[in-house]
Amino acid sequence: MEVPNKLNQFYAFYGGQYFQAKIDSSSSDSFVYSAPKSIASGWPGLVEAGFDRVDAILKKAETDYIYYVFRGNQFVRIYWKSGNATINRYTDLIKEEWKYLSL
Repeated sequence: MEVPNKLNQFYAFYGGQYFQAKIDSSSSDSFVYSAPKSIASGWPGLVEAGFDRVDAILKKAETDYIYYVFRGNQFVRIYWKSGNATINRYTDLIKEEWKYLSL
């Protein structure tokens, strides 16, 4: 997931962890990243929504600030404005909103 308003930066999620990375062609190591952290420590809103791990993240095409986070058969929305992420703590079932993904 790209970090909104941060050029060449992104978050990568794996199981219950994530890290932030930056692609920097001006340094000797063009790929700089943070140490892995638990989702609970950096994204407590996801944990409150029942997401102790992330399976996939999808950016809404028409916007620069809405992301869908998927886990199992559920998803939540992240609204990213002014450098802050607001997580809709109400989960939705994938089969109700994304009918073609749950055939």
